[in-house]
Amino acid sequence: MMQVKQALSIDDIIRLNMSDYKITEEDTQGMLNYLKHHHPEQATQEHALAYLEWFKAKGREISVNDPTNTDIEEMYQLFLGTLGQ
Repeated sequence: MMQVKQALSIDDIIRLNMSDYKITEEDTQGMLNYLKHHHPEQATQEHALAYLEWFKAKGREISVNDPTNTDIEEMYQLFLGTLGQ
């Protein structure tokens, strides 16, 4: 019987201990797909990976200091600010 993998919500992801999270190719491709739809001018493999790495580092801080901040677009805008954009 094939197992169906249930996607994690952004709330689930933020609650994880992000230090144990390993970014996979599937994660990078998923973020690249998000960027293609919402930020096509920045939809590159490198940018997708950079955002996931930033998200991983920021996830713990956000979960401790502001656990209600779960809006992915708000987080993306914070990420862009780290790039000076």
